[in-house]
Amino acid sequence: MYIAVNTYDAVYLLTNATLSTQSFISDQIVHGLEQINSTNPYLGASGRLAFSSYHQILGGSNFVPM
Repeated sequence: MYIAVNTYDAVYLLTNATLSTQSFISDQIVHGLEQINSTNPYLGASGRLAFSSYHQILGGSNFVPM
């Protein structure tokens, strides 16, 4: 179950980043993913997801525990 939910969220994170940047260029998609941070989290099937400035998933009481 854990793998399925996280894979589902990962696909939708990538889809949202691709749609927001309107590009298939990897650097632009990374820029779109960088917009998902503590002030602009993504609400996925597993809960609220956000990335740090070092591209690590944020954890804690406000985000999905990892």
